[in-house]
Amino acid sequence: MLIGARPGEMTSQQQALHDAIASGPRGGVPLPFLAMLDSPGLCDAIQGVGETIRYRTTMTDRQREIAILAAAAACGSGYEWGYHDALAVKAGMTPAERTAVLDGSGAGLRPGEGAMVRYIRIAVHERRADAAELADITATLGREIATEATAIAGYYPLLALFLGAGGLDEPLPASIA
Repeated sequence: MLIGARPGEMTSQQQALHDAIASGPRGGVPLPFLAMLDSPGLCDAIQGVGETIRYRTTMTDRQREIAILAAAAACGSGYEWGYHDALAVKAGMTPAERTAVLDGSGAGLRPGEGAMVRYIRIAVHERRADAAELADITATLGREIATEATAIAGYYPLLALFLGAGGLDEPLPASIA
């Protein structure tokens, strides 16, 4: 591990935050937060954004997992893909739909969902908001979901960066089984 807290070596502040995250709605401490525990204040702020994205948005479970998988695929985070792929299956996504997210096409998804995949891919790769895709999301899914998709497009690449800095990420799957 290049950066991040190591079990048995945490300060009292790191351990307290670790325990708070573990006892929260995630039911554990995902690897990105271990990688950022060297700065407990920063870690707490970032994990709070993630908790809001995961548990307090207007997106359905399916919409949220599509957006998160799109961000994971766009930034090449196999860890985030694997973590959220299981949640996507639980939310009812088929292998064909997950493949359309992994390849970035969004083909065959419900209205607005394909645009969300393409919007997030463009946002991650080009660091800009694509007006046409954003208009499609807004028209079909609403402004609030468009705003939440934008947050996901910025948040998950940050987690992927911490995973890489901690030597904790893994490659994306080559295909969906």
